[in-house]
Amino acid sequence: MRINYQILCRGLFILLALAGLNMAQAQQTISGKVSDAETYEPLIGANIQIRGTSAGTITELDGSFSVQASTGDVLMVSYTGYQLLEVAVTAQTFYDITLVAGKFLEEVVVVGYGTQGKKDVTGAVSQVTSKDFNQGAITNPLQQISGRAAGVSVTQIGSEPGTNPGVRIRGITSLIGGNDPLVVIDGIQGNLDLLRQVPPSEIESIDVLKDASATAIYGSRGAPGVILVTTKKNKEGRVAIEYSGIMSVDVLANQLEMLDAGEWREQAQIWGVPSSTDHGGNTDWYDLLTQTGNTQNHTLSMGGGASNFNYRASVSAILQEGVVINSTSNNYIARIQANQKALNDRLNFNVHLSSGIRKNIWSPTGVGRAAFRANLISNAYISKPTDPIYFEDGSYFFDVNVFQYINPYAVAETVANENETNNLFGSFKADLEVLKGLSIGWFGSWRRVDDFGGYYAPARSTIPDAIDYNGIGNIRTNLQDEKLMNASLTFEKSFSRHQVKALAVYEWQNQTYTGNFAQGRNFISDITTFNALQLGSISEVLPGDISSYKNDRTLISFLGRLNYSFADKYLLTASFRQDGSSVFGTNNKWGSFPSVSAAWRISEEPFMENLDFISYLKLRAGYGITGNQQGLFPQNSLQLVGLSGTIFFNGGLITNFGVTQNSNDDLRWETRYQTNIGLDFELFRGRLSGAADVQRHHRKSVV
Repeated sequence: MRINYQILCRGLFILLALAGLNMAQAQQTISGKVSDAETYEPLIGANIQIRGTSAGTITELDGSFSVQASTGDVLMVSYTGYQLLEVAVTAQTFYDITLVAGKFLEEVVVVGYGTQGKKDVTGAVSQVTSKDFNQGAITNPLQQISGRAAGVSVTQIGSEPGTNPGVRIRGITSLIGGNDPLVVIDGIQGNLDLLRQVPPSEIESIDVLKDASATAIYGSRGAPGVILVTTKKNKEGRVAIEYSGIMSVDVLANQLEMLDAGEWREQAQIWGVPSSTDHGGNTDWYDLLTQTGNTQNHTLSMGGGASNFNYRASVSAILQEGVVINSTSNNYIARIQANQKALNDRLNFNVHLSSGIRKNIWSPTGVGRAAFRANLISNAYISKPTDPIYFEDGSYFFDVNVFQYINPYAVAETVANENETNNLFGSFKADLEVLKGLSIGWFGSWRRVDDFGGYYAPARSTIPDAIDYNGIGNIRTNLQDEKLMNASLTFEKSFSRHQVKALAVYEWQNQTYTGNFAQGRNFISDITTFNALQLGSISEVLPGDISSYKNDRTLISFLGRLNYSFADKYLLTASFRQDGSSVFGTNNKWGSFPSVSAAWRISEEPFMENLDFISYLKLRAGYGITGNQQGLFPQNSLQLVGLSGTIFFNGGLITNFGVTQNSNDDLRWETRYQTNIGLDFELFRGRLSGAADVQRHHRKSVV
């Protein structure tokens, strides 16, 4: 056998040249821009990943990107709310990529104890995602969805910094109970205050359950509606550090027109007001008490992960300076969550920890004369412009001829009204797929809120009680401890044209509340304010100046839900929940809350094929029963003994005690019965979409 070494050498040379060419291709820089397919606006933070590898990048502020790739690679381009696009890499080095917004049928909404495709929802549910949130210096997540969800009314209550907005879902739902919806953040349940423990910039979507067929799964807590918040999670194979910051200026609009000192004197002369009431001042009380406020919101987040693990952490500062002088609110939040998969993705763990510190300095409220007590702005409206701010000796002016006269500027400058709240909550969730279509899950959460408040009014504040007692101060603490645990079993099966999904859950909740209050009077010095109550006089202690409390409530629940679909056109959902609560009387410890709803996807019928302008059409109908226990305290069904006034006996005051509340064995939750009919639609290939609902309800009050 003869070997032609010349030919062999030439072959080896060619192979080496081809290998070098491949290496050069592997090092080729691919760049481009990602934008919206309709508006051509750049998409910031879109994820570009090379299929089959962990290599990738994200787009810059102008939507541009740069990545190392070879000919034949496939770029997987994704962005929240848009359809995934795969782009094959050729010899081309620049790619102008446009993404199409996600279709209505592919959207996923959060429902009670799980998620569901939007096309399969049979109840009245509204979803607002991060790309549709209201923009600006947002301090509370509710402000992000104001005006964005039908039937959800969000209103700002007062201008005090740190004040929670009010929210009503389909109006007033209770005459004697609470009307605030239940809030669920990544499975953790709570009241509206829970929303202040999550940075608005870290929220991915907010889903609102509105009708009883959707909220009945939450039983005795679902009548006012349910707000479900899903926070952002890092995507697999993506490492990112993000910063968001925004600042706004806050002003009081529509100021009332008031008389200045000269105009007041003219009117006083016309109406015969005695000249003794004119103290020679020229004061604009409104201008003196107000300022231009500002709001700042800063968030730094980071995250990363691989194919079976990802995490996201963030620190946030929400800073507010109020429009009333000496009023501020600073909220600091740190949170981290991680997700780990194991056993070939059959086992999934999720851990979430969050901590926050909120510090408020509030302007005093409830101050004024006996016939008029209000906040400082309202007091500014009724204060005479001819009253000076100070006496000639520099002390704050007050009119000795006016009963319980208030100098609002003295109140704003001298009264200490502070509050600090420390929040800590965490959760752990585990899901295991035992068999194909059969999963078991466990979820546990713990939340603790430590709230401290201090108040001190010196005599120079001109507040009547402070003058009478030579200074008055108090402190109060409130501790809230909440625990929740549930175990779930999920079954999902598809056969022929049928789809079945069933859920069964056992849940246990406990809430414990403790607190105390102490008040002192006649202080020897104002320097320490409320921080040294022992400087007050022990002889000035009155009944009610010292108090403490502790109470708790426990709720045990069994719930189940069945989802059935036939031919992907006819949908049925049925749920049942039974709650047992320690709050209620012995004769009504347990309550049952069923619901049923159905939907017909009309757009899937053959007779709709020629109606091209209708992309999606679904008719819904549902009925359900929910409960409301917000208006009841843990001890409302028990006989209570408390203070019953004092009597003078043997040279001193003796405190009396008596029955302040009789027991009520028949006390139960308020029950709400609701029927809902709705229509979901999407027209002109998704350019116009919406929902229309008609609902009727009646309620049965507690005994």
